[in-house]
Amino acid sequence: MQRFRSLQSRLILAFGAIAAGVAGGVISLAVHQKSAQEEVALQAALARTAATTTSYLNAELLRLESLGLALAAQPAMVEAVRNADRAAMGAVIAPIYDALRAQRQISTFVVVTPPGLLQYRAHEAVAAPEDITHRRGDAMAALAGRTARGMIMAASGLSLATAVPVMAQGRPIGTLFGQSLANEELLGRIKASVNADLVVHAERAGQMTRIAGTRAQGQLDAAALRQGLAGPTPAMRSILPSASGEQHFVAFAIPLLDHAGRPVAVAELILDQTAVVSASRASFLALLGMSGAALIAVIIISLLIARGIARPINSMTAAMSGLAAGRLETEIPARDRKDEIGAMSAAVQVFKDNALAVRRLEQETATLAAATETEKKAAMDRMAHDFEATIGGIVENVASASSEMEASAQSLTRIAERTSGQAGIVLTATEEASANVQTVAAASEELASTVNEIARQVSASSDIARRAVEQAESTNGRVQGLSAAAQEIGEVVRLINDIAARTNLLALNATIEAARAGDAGKGFAVVAGEVKQLAAQTAKATQEISGKVQEMQTATTASVGAIQAIGETIGEMSQIALGIASAVEQQGAATREIARSVQNAASGTREVASNIADVSQASGETGSAAGQMLSAAGGLSRQADQLRREVQGFVAKIRVG
Repeated sequence: MQRFRSLQSRLILAFGAIAAGVAGGVISLAVHQKSAQEEVALQAALARTAATTTSYLNAELLRLESLGLALAAQPAMVEAVRNADRAAMGAVIAPIYDALRAQRQISTFVVVTPPGLLQYRAHEAVAAPEDITHRRGDAMAALAGRTARGMIMAASGLSLATAVPVMAQGRPIGTLFGQSLANEELLGRIKASVNADLVVHAERAGQMTRIAGTRAQGQLDAAALRQGLAGPTPAMRSILPSASGEQHFVAFAIPLLDHAGRPVAVAELILDQTAVVSASRASFLALLGMSGAALIAVIIISLLIARGIARPINSMTAAMSGLAAGRLETEIPARDRKDEIGAMSAAVQVFKDNALAVRRLEQETATLAAATETEKKAAMDRMAHDFEATIGGIVENVASASSEMEASAQSLTRIAERTSGQAGIVLTATEEASANVQTVAAASEELASTVNEIARQVSASSDIARRAVEQAESTNGRVQGLSAAAQEIGEVVRLINDIAARTNLLALNATIEAARAGDAGKGFAVVAGEVKQLAAQTAKATQEISGKVQEMQTATTASVGAIQAIGETIGEMSQIALGIASAVEQQGAATREIARSVQNAASGTREVASNIADVSQASGETGSAAGQMLSAAGGLSRQADQLRREVQGFVAKIRVG
């Protein structure tokens, strides 16, 4: 194996392999092309054989048809058919039939008259007319005035048959049949014309049976023959032994059709291909010999070329091995040659010169490397110092800001908790005032009931309308809403004080009017006294609420710093006093005023309670937000510490280098 590793051996093997490949390719291509040409020639021969056979049979059919037309056109024949005169028909047909039968060109003539009655048969006498409409479709076609021709399977065997109409005055009056047996003589003439054997087969009792032929037996099996009934079959090759060696045959089948195009039999055509196969083998052997001689010549030439190439390359290889080993003083051979070897030698010389230059550069690079490393170390130290001074300052500022934010969040949380506590105290006082107002409302209802009783007795009453509108706007953020709600509570407390004062005044007026009424107003005087007492309690409760509201406003101011009032409660109250016609009417008006005032007081206390609840909820939300702010500030502080450590680690890595 070592000897085949040299360039010379591999060149010889390469040239030999290429030559062998080319020779094999040429042989394969030639064989393929020859096979394709032979196949094309064979298919053409098969098509030509089938066409010639069909044409020969058609020519025989046309001959029969022409003979029939000539007989049918004779006046004596026309008259005999018109009269259905069998003797007259025989007088016209018999002489011609006997002459043609002696020459084996005709087997019979038959005359049929409408509607399908066989009147005359040349080869056998007819005792009485026979109805043949069920078995001779060509007769019916001729009776319709059309000529029909094709193959039929008669009792005597496969025959060529034609049917021509016998015309009288432009209309068919009968049919003249002519039949010719497809015998060995006819098949022999076709064989001589197409240079192929013919074997005719037909299906009888479910089996394909030989009817006639130029050979004792065919080459195709029953399946292929049945396929031939539908159309031409593919060629089938066969080899048979003979005294001189082997005989090669190609067989295929074509259908034999009746007048309507229906198959009645199949013709097997057998072509002898022995000479063609022998010529093909001789051509292949000649091509193989020529390719072998060319391969030997290529191997000898490649040996000479390889030796001329390998020697200078071996010298060049030795020089390149010396250069690769570091022996740069090695001399490069063949530098004066003008061919590819000389170009290779020049390239190797360039390689040698470059290697010498690289050696010098390596020495210079080693000198520069030390100086470069020192400068790199100094530059890294400067960069680390600058980075630490810049980024470190930013990190310290972030840490300081996060600490201040955390302290602010803690302060805001404490203020929100204190505000929520004060709002709870105010809510409790408001609920107590609301209970007192509800008591006043109950007493007012009782007083109104008494006044209504008196009004029914005096049948007079009047209405005093009172309108009070309270409108409040506050929401520009959760913290500003706290201040607005606190101010609104103060206004409501003042309104309650005003209502309590008016209620006290109305109760006093009711007492005076009850005194004027005498005994009828005693019950009213008692109720007015209770209303006055409840008004005093309401005033006291509102004073307590006012104090709590002041404390809440102080706490709110401390929590938000600067909350601006964006709205105030506008109250409007008007009284329409009508002349009271009698003391009873004055008492009724006073009573209704008391009831309405009590309802206003109840509404005010409910508003206070609602606002206090809003204050408490807002305080809770403020505390929650402050808690989230505190958590975020703590996270920011931790991130600042982490960033400080990362910066310190980065600077340390840079300084280490």
